[in-house]
Amino acid sequence: MMKPLKPKRDESLHSSPQINLLMKTPMQELLEWVRATLPMDLETPQMIERKIESMLEKEKEVMQDFATEYERECRVNLERSIEKCWDETFNTKER
Repeated sequence: MMKPLKPKRDESLHSSPQINLLMKTPMQELLEWVRATLPMDLETPQMIERKIESMLEKEKEVMQDFATEYERECRVNLERSIEKCWDETFNTKER
């Protein structure tokens, strides 16, 4: 039987303590992977690490903007799914 998720404190990426339900963003997962698998004493992995770190705040802003947009536009229109709202917000059909 699987144990239920328990909140834990995660202060590694934020200046103030946050409750973390063991959920990580794709950029956080990528940063962990880079640190765990690449030789961090070389210049290229360090550059990759710095770039990912710089993108964490942007990722947070994009996710917050989407949540706001969803609350304002998609949630009131019950015919629009989260996926459709996501596709329209990020123009996924144009890629």
